Parts: sequence; structure tokens; C-alpha cells
Amino acid sequence: MKTDKNNKNIYKTSSLNLSAFLYAKGVTLKGIEKSDSSNKSTFIFADASTCEDLTQIFNFAPDQDARTMVDARKLLEAIKSLKDRLYNNN
Repeated sequence: MKTDKNNKNIYKTSSLNLSAFLYAKGVTLKGIEKSDSSNKSTFIFADASTCEDLTQIFNFAPDQDARTMVDARKLLEAIKSLKDRLYNNN
């Protein structure tokens, strides 16, 4: 999880769970970088500041904190959409 040094408004993470949370919260997915040397991919999001705030909430907010709540259908759709893009080379 990091902000791209060359583009301060880009946020990158290799966590599918965090990416699904960000996507379900409405953050724009800019793309997916696939590594040639490993099976790991990096999800690239717009609005690094919002992503950093949401990442802190995702990782450290107490259980049942309203800021972590996401509609189950939105979260499942986010996971499906991210996996589709990941495996379909989009």
C-alpha cells in the first residue's frame, strides 16, 4: 500500500481485500499492473488521499465502526469486478 512517488494522486496496493473495499467505497480503479516476475498484481487507484484515509479505517477501525460498513452486494460486486479485470487482462 503506497502512494506513487511520481504521481502523488495515485495509490497502489496488492491486497485484493483492501482493493475490493476501496472499490466498493467508490474509489476509481485506474488499472492493474501485473508483475512479470511473480504472480502478484498491483491495483492502482485514483485519489491517494482518500485511499490512505480508507486504508487506515480498513486496517485499524474498531469492529462495528460505521466507517467500515459496506453494502454486502457492493462488496461482492467489487470482488467479482476486480477478479474479472485481473484475469481477463483488462
